[in-house]
Amino acid sequence: MAKKELNGEELDRHRIMKIVGDRIAMARDVAGLTQYDLSKLAGVTRVQICNIELGRSDLPVSRLVRVARACNIKPGRLLPS
Repeated sequence: MAKKELNGEELDRHRIMKIVGDRIAMARDVAGLTQYDLSKLAGVTRVQICNIELGRSDLPVSRLVRVARACNIKPGRLLPS
């Protein structure tokens, strides 16, 4: 199967998802939480946390806020500048 080329907008979206995912993983680690712990605190499944951290899944702002609160950080720290 041929790999689909991404247009500029899709590429930007994927980069943003990866940055946010990396920052969530780092914040979770600093907070001493497992993916399971974070999933329970944020009200999502562990698989959803895994996919978010890997940049495979987008997340609504409300979920981003819950994740940030669970990690005891401001939501803006999870977003790229």
